[in-house]
Amino acid sequence: GEICDHPFPAHVHDVVEIVCLRTGSMKMSIAGKQLLLLPGDIAISFPSIPHSYDEVSPNASGLSLIFTPDTIIEFYHTFRTMQPASPLLPAKKVPEELRAIIRKLTSLSQQELLPLRLGYMHLFLSYLFTQLPLQPLSKSILSGLPQQVLHYVSEHFTEPLSLESTARALGVSRI
Repeated sequence: GEICDHPFPAHVHDVVEIVCLRTGSMKMSIAGKQLLLLPGDIAISFPSIPHSYDEVSPNASGLSLIFTPDTIIEFYHTFRTMQPASPLLPAKKVPEELRAIIRKLTSLSQQELLPLRLGYMHLFLSYLFTQLPLQPLSKSILSGLPQQVLHYVSEHFTEPLSLESTARALGVSRI
């Protein structure tokens, strides 16, 4: 679908979130790294990695891809055990083939055949990972208390939450 058109606070979830900016600019934070996205840039947040949309220009538009790691099973292991060395692929490093795939994904409506969209997603990720160096997942990214709190709240947001109940669930003092 379309990218988020407004700031969105730090959050964590168990899905992959990719932003392909077409126009405007965005300031994002992924795993504590501040990013400025410009037209043609691609940013990716792997599952369970804290990220936020800090500023979105009024003319920002682009493609947002949000899916669970098991949607494209060939990349499941990558999403669970690796992380990008940098979550940003600048426009100058995006090959024309990847730009063409982004245009095609943008033109496909939600009503079109799922196998066709999945096929383009396979191609998209294949090209993306040839340009975006990956490294083993750093457990420290997932283990800090702020990340644990964000993850817990994102998993239990439909339940009544309090400082006391969240601290108890995480095994820490509320003080």
